[in-house]
Amino acid sequence: MPRSPVPFHVQHIARPAHIERILGIASDDQPFDPGSIRLQLAQEGYQVTLDGARRSLDMGGKLGLFEKVDRSSYTLTARGQACRSLALYRREVYCDVMHFLLFATWELGGHRDYWSWSYARTCEILWRDRPAIKGRKSIFGQLSAEAAKEFPDLDPVVGTETVYAVTNWLRELSPPFFVLENDKLAATQEREVLG
Repeated sequence: MPRSPVPFHVQHIARPAHIERILGIASDDQPFDPGSIRLQLAQEGYQVTLDGARRSLDMGGKLGLFEKVDRSSYTLTARGQACRSLALYRREVYCDVMHFLLFATWELGGHRDYWSWSYARTCEILWRDRPAIKGRKSIFGQLSAEAAKEFPDLDPVVGTETVYAVTNWLRELSPPFFVLENDKLAATQEREVLG
């Protein structure tokens, strides 16, 4: 019997800014869906596609920020409320918490969330290779090879945009992990701890 492919990719359409904006407008006690989120964000001058809203809500659900109440509606969780407060008042801490959730969901969720494994492994590859930063194709190749080796009984499918998605989240960290030159990734660095 042929193995069915298991998705190991991190959604690149679920951008950090989308999730942060959704947290900012989500009601504490009313369900919301991708269409209403898209409309509310558009009214505030922030454009997101319906697919972007849908995938951002899905990613937020995987991170425990939103809870699905039916096929397409969500509510804000206590974790989502806490993250919203962090985003408003201590954004650097919020970004670290989001990085932690993305990185640790694989371990915290009982090894079911293969996308989180990919997020963590991409971060580990970038950390291991610092300060050099290889191209996305090179990192993608390493990640795909490690997934195939680590999960020989599965048929891991790592999306080519996974590395891009991970770097989107890592760009948000402060103090920064990436050294940017002309808004392009030039190198990686150890993050200094602020006192």
